[in-house]
Amino acid sequence: MSGRRCISEIAFATVVLSLILHCGKPPTFSQQGYFFIGKSDEAMAQRENPEILRAVEGIITAIVEKKPEALLTYVHPGEGAIIDAKAFVSYAQVASALHEPQSQLYRVLWDDKYWKETAPSDNIRSYRKTFLSAGEIRLGLFYYSDSECEVRLDFKDRPPMGIMANLILRKRNGRWYLMNFF
Repeated sequence: MSGRRCISEIAFATVVLSLILHCGKPPTFSQQGYFFIGKSDEAMAQRENPEILRAVEGIITAIVEKKPEALLTYVHPGEGAIIDAKAFVSYAQVASALHEPQSQLYRVLWDDKYWKETAPSDNIRSYRKTFLSAGEIRLGLFYYSDSECEVRLDFKDRPPMGIMANLILRKRNGRWYLMNFF
């Protein structure tokens, strides 16, 4: 084997390894800002911003790691959540959708093969894959009240988002829960 060919193969392998390591890297999080839709309450925002950031990081980490049970900890047991922009469904229905590969929620979160086969565009992919390619996720918090907050996701490296809406969280018994999934 010639020395030039060996150097080319090593360089190629290094580039491929670098791409693999970057693409599979969990995102980092930062707060972009916070805003009030209703009455301003700076003290409440200062108190709640870190809690909301931790909740969103936990939600996205559960999606990236494909851990339905961890994601379920952010669904209120009594209220459930909105999973397909139609209406609230029970906790049990959310749990079922997170574990059923044929459900729309499962597909949106984790099924890249489904999107590759059915999407009209290559930039529509699972949330997991989108989050893994995001690099840094910047969070904008929009408070409707002291117990309801919309979280806008902005990606620093600007990967195509495909179909994505904002999270809305509700605070119940001192804890932030998903009101709706993206």
